[in-house]
Formats: sequence, C-alpha cells, structure tokens
Amino acid sequence: MLNSNNNHTSSTMISNNQEKSKDKNHELYVLSEDDNKKDLTLEEMYRKHLRAKDHDITIEELLESDEQTLRDGGIYLFGYGSLIWKADFQFSQKYRGYIQGYKRRFWQISRDHRGNFEFPGRVLTVVTEADYRHQILQYGENSKVAIEEKEFDAKDINLYGMCYLIPRDIALQTFKLLDYREKGGYFRTLTTCYLVKDDNSIEEKKAILYVGSTNTHENTEFIGPSVNGLVDDAAIIYKAIGPSGKNSEYLFQLTERLRSEFGECETYLTTLEKTVKSFIQQERHLPEQ
Repeated sequence: MLNSNNNHTSSTMISNNQEKSKDKNHELYVLSEDDNKKDLTLEEMYRKHLRAKDHDITIEELLESDEQTLRDGGIYLFGYGSLIWKADFQFSQKYRGYIQGYKRRFWQISRDHRGNFEFPGRVLTVVTEADYRHQILQYGENSKVAIEEKEFDAKDINLYGMCYLIPRDIALQTFKLLDYREKGGYFRTLTTCYLVKDDNSIEEKKAILYVGSTNTHENTEFIGPSVNGLVDDAAIIYKAIGPSGKNSEYLFQLTERLRSEFGECETYLTTLEKTVKSFIQQERHLPEQ
C-alpha cells in the first residue's frame, strides 16, 4: 500500500486566540426536553450534552516519567481522521505510519464539527477488533451489514495515518487544544504505532490515540453500524453540515490525502466515498421543481 512519498519535517503554528480545552468536557450529560426550550449558545450546548470517557493517560505522566518521551524529546500522536489532513497544531516531526488491531469507521456522530444538534453528521472513530466484531454481529451473521463488513475485513489489515512528534516544551498546551478539538466523545489512550521512514523501514513507537468509546454510557456520540450498512452512513454524510463545513468534505479530504501519502486507501473508505458521490450525482440530475 505504501508509495515512495517522502515523510515531512515541519512546524505548524497555532493561532493564539484558539480556545483551550477544559477537563470538564469529559463530565457532560445528555440533552433533555427542558433544555431544548432554553436559549443556550452552541458552546453551552456542547459542554452540557457531550460526554466522553476519562482519558487513559495524562500528558503530565508521559512528560515526567515516560522513557520514550524523554529520549525522543516529545510525545507521538497518531491521526487517522481529520488529523491526517488538518494538522493545525505545532509538531517537530511528521511520519507516515500505521496501527494494528483497530478498524476505522464512521460510527461516531458529530454535533460539534460536521453536523449539529438537529442533524448530527458522522465522523471517524477507531474500534478494537473485539468491539468491531461485537458491533457487527449484534445484527446477526447473515445481516446486510455483517456480509458487507466481511468483505471489508478481509481486505483491510493495517490502519494507515500520520504520526506527529509533539515537542515536550509545548506538549501540555498542544494537547489541551487537541482535547478541545476532539471533545465530541473522544478520550486519549496509548497504542503502538509503526512509523514508516523515508527508506520504508519501520520503527515502533508508543503514540497517543483519540478514541470514541463504544460504551454509550461513557460516550454520548458513539452510534455504531446501521443494520443497512454503509449506505445509511453515506446518506447522512452526503447531507450533514456543521461548524467545520460539509460532512462530505471530511470524507473526501481524508481519501485524497491517504491516496497522496500511501497510494491508496482501504476498501471501506473507497466504497463509502463512491456511495456519497453517487448521492451527489443524483442530486445534480434531479429535475427542477
């Protein structure tokens, strides 16, 4: 899957007026009927109704005692969604890379970036192999989604993305900004990431991974697969729009960057992309009312 594109070494500056994250983003509860009648700002809605699992790892812990962080001069971050094509934070090194044991799926709703409270969009999360199989098999082995996913599962092995090295001296500030960006149901955990060097050699590193828990008591935004499979997600991605733009742009930017960096992207994403584009084409050919 890898092509010969070079890795990049660069720094991207953060705007000073970008809002910072607060720990209470992980202590939010679900929308109620009474709250629907209140005149809340968008920010108040997010803080009140989005909930995520507590982080598995603290940045302070890594900075103080992690051998790899001290040796390499920073903390690695693995991006599998918008972090691949929208790296609006500082980093000292950027590598192509991949992780194993996870599936990348549009099983997380988005009310803060690619949708809203009235019409939530869909964004990516990653799920472990065990959680993935549990989510699929709840509909039965002969369901449409199970049959569809069986084909994707056979073809998609490694999960490719970008890995960034965040320097120690700016790690606390940078991850506060990232926590705010990923506030819609995600928590931080550590995983093994395989960096792909310029000569295509592989180096193993521990990296921060933002994950949406599949436990809906911990994560209000996890929705999982639809019984009808990928077509239902495609219909939502085609229509949804949020503060960060069209939901379809999120998907198209991702597939374009994956092809640019790795030569191709996994079957699941290409199938979803084709389905969303087919909806767009159908709309363009509708007769005027």
